Order: sequence, then C-alpha cells, then structure tokens
Amino acid sequence: ARSQPVRLVMKPDFFSLKDEIGYAAGAIAEMARGKNISLILGDDPMLMAFGDRNLFHTVVRNLLSNAVKFTPNGGRVEVAFSSDDDMVKMMVADNGIGIEPERINDLFKAGKNYSTSGTVNEYGTGLGLPLVGEFVGRMGGKIWIESLPGKGTTVAFTLPATPVGL
Repeated sequence: ARSQPVRLVMKPDFFSLKDEIGYAAGAIAEMARGKNISLILGDDPMLMAFGDRNLFHTVVRNLLSNAVKFTPNGGRVEVAFSSDDDMVKMMVADNGIGIEPERINDLFKAGKNYSTSGTVNEYGTGLGLPLVGEFVGRMGGKIWIESLPGKGTTVAFTLPATPVGL
C-alpha cells in the first residue's frame, strides 16, 4: 500500500461540515464511550466545504480515531471549524499524550511507519496519516499538526469553501 500511488475517483461537491462530521464521528463514538472520552463536535449548520465526501469521511474518522486512541480514559476530543473567504479550517484537538516534536514532520510521509500503541494498548498500522495527508491535498487543502508531549495534539486542515477557480 505504501509503494503504490493512490488512484482515486473524486466526486467533489458542497457539503455541510456539521452534517458530515457527525456522520463520520458515528463510527468513533463507541470507541470514545468505551474510554469515557467526551467527544465534542462543532455545530455551525451553515458552514460548507467543497470536496469529496468519502475522502472527507475517511480523513475525519482517522483523525478522530487517533485522537481517541491517544487520549486517556476520561479525556476530551473536540472538533471545531471556521471559515475565511475561500477556505474552511477544521481542527481535531485532544488532551492526550501528545507527540514528540522530532516526529511531527515525518508523520505524513509514506514509508515512515510510526505506529504507536494507544493509552490502553490500541494499535494501528501507521498508514493512516500519510493517506490522510494525501486525501486532504487531493481535495485542495493543507494539513498540519501542533502538539506538546503530555499536553495533547491538534491536527488542523483546510478545504476549499468553493470550487477552485470559481
């Protein structure tokens, strides 16, 4: 999977961030409940993005899953979003274990396997963030991470608010 370029058929359209985040978060809600983690989702019903819904769902599920995985029992994961004229910004923030600064730059690089056990020994493949980065890029956005070890992590990304070129 790491050595093959991802071939995607994208179907970009306008969608409500609130609705689509709620849909994608449904797959993670049980995992969060199992760790007694508060999952707080943004609620602006008017904020729209332009992108592929399926790719967006994959991005959100992966980011929420990682946030829950690395947040201790009783913690908090929050999704917030905002807009400027041509881009929308979404943030997934947790109060989990955080990431060492020297690891952040490599997390979106294919071929770097940084799978780490979660706070209750959850496991992953290390493939998620490179694909997430590629999907966000394919939809015309950018993604980045801010984190402090022991304090938590915020993963933020942008998507177009309108089709590119309009």
